[in-house]
Amino acid sequence: MGIWALLSEPPWAMFLTQFDSPNQQQGLCFLPKITCNVRNVEVAKAWRLTSNSIELISFTVPRLKKEYFQDDIFVPTTDISQSVITQDQWLNGMKAIRKTVDLKPADMKCLSEVISSQNIVSTKNLISKKPISDAERRAAMLDNMFKSAKDEESAAESDKKTDDNEVAPDEWDN
Repeated sequence: MGIWALLSEPPWAMFLTQFDSPNQQQGLCFLPKITCNVRNVEVAKAWRLTSNSIELISFTVPRLKKEYFQDDIFVPTTDISQSVITQDQWLNGMKAIRKTVDLKPADMKCLSEVISSQNIVSTKNLISKKPISDAERRAAMLDNMFKSAKDEESAAESDKKTDDNEVAPDEWDN
């Protein structure tokens, strides 16, 4: 069983995490997003019913900087603490806008703020807007390999020119 993030632009979905178990399950009930531990980058929690037990399982996403609030994953979520409209209003056809709640703890900084202040490329920018073909990917890899090889070769040449401790071939013992 896996957890996917739905995106508003291509690629339309991104794999986040999965849960594997050798035991079969009879049922699964996901808890509201507000119950997740955002400090541990827990994206979902569920009660799992097996033939002889009920287990609480957790879905987490591996992240390097857990000390920051992962605002790319934890967007504002539906507030389920109170109803938006009454039963009578709903039966009369009234439409209501769902209220949302921010999951960010007050003592945590957002990862996007830290990334933008350090001028680091965010993971969203690493996803190409236009899918590239395998041939284009291979050509880019070869270009990068040739460029790095030329850089190493020119660095080695400059080291040879500036090395004053070089030994002449006739100075070697036979």
